[in-house]
Amino acid sequence: MSKQRLIIGITTFTLIALGALISEIFSQYLLSKFVSVIFTTLGLAIPILQVFFSHLPKEADSPNFIYNRSNLLKFNFHRFEFLINPLWAIFLGLLVFAGLIVIGSIIQRSTPTMLLSTNIQAFPVNASVIEAITWSPDGKYLASGSSNGTVGLWKVSTGDNIFNYCGHSASTVWVVTWSPDGKHIALGSDDGTVQVWNAVTRDSVLTYSGHTKAVNAVTWSPDGKRIASGSDDGTVQVWDAITGDDILIYHGHTKAINAVAWSPDGKHIASGSDDSTVQVWDSVTGKTVLIYQNHTNSVKTVAWSPDGKRIASGSDDGTVQVWNAVSGHLFISNDTENKCQYSLLYELLHGT
Repeated sequence: MSKQRLIIGITTFTLIALGALISEIFSQYLLSKFVSVIFTTLGLAIPILQVFFSHLPKEADSPNFIYNRSNLLKFNFHRFEFLINPLWAIFLGLLVFAGLIVIGSIIQRSTPTMLLSTNIQAFPVNASVIEAITWSPDGKYLASGSSNGTVGLWKVSTGDNIFNYCGHSASTVWVVTWSPDGKHIALGSDDGTVQVWNAVTRDSVLTYSGHTKAVNAVTWSPDGKRIASGSDDGTVQVWDAITGDDILIYHGHTKAINAVAWSPDGKHIASGSDDSTVQVWDSVTGKTVLIYQNHTNSVKTVAWSPDGKRIASGSDDGTVQVWNAVSGHLFISNDTENKCQYSLLYELLHGT
């Protein structure tokens, strides 16, 4: 093998490798698919041009583009002269550009986190313990509830504290939740009330006083017309979000209510309690549909799957359990491997 062919082979292989690297970088970091396609095409086309020009005959009327000195780019720096193949110059430019994109992407991805972290450190208003926090539906605001009874409203992009609601006096605010349309916020407190205020005008809308003990859970119905609240008094109460009028009171639990969640279609409510049960019931009639009793300690949190077919519950017994919202059959539990295996087998056999 001649020295020239060896050089051509090494050069071609290197260019193809660089082309693949550039293509990967642009496909990973460029937001514009059009630009990514252009540079990917260049990354694949240039090695082909390299091979083509390297095999042109060295004749007077068709000089070899790659190795003819007159076709090389010349750079002078003081007393030194640098010669570079035009195709290599294009590749070097692409590599530099790709490197800048990678660096810019890394900075862009890390900047919001750094800015938010800096702004959070500058939040001096709620010096007490933060007990609850929730995003607005549009992701532009945060509402936080604290142990001194204050609810803060924050603008996420700047970290500015734009409003503080002090309707609960010195009672701990345990839960803060936005209405589905983002116009109102409901707060559950140690004082046994649920207060609703307008997130736009910052005016108090109503105070619900149906509970006799601390309110631990508050959740809006999917259509935003009703609110369900759970309390240490052992009841879950459903009431009109505009008038505050009672719709129904659920008495199925024997101890404090820690979690309340509406089904996606708004037809059912799941409530978790210190009595170690999760109870699913009709949101209109209050009729109990299912009592899930697989936990051995207080149930602290409950969530429906997006399709409404499953419920996940977390407990002081150290488990997170996922189960069928109709039958109550366990699908997944993190407590023992045997339960996981049995649950998956049951699901496969019964198709639930």
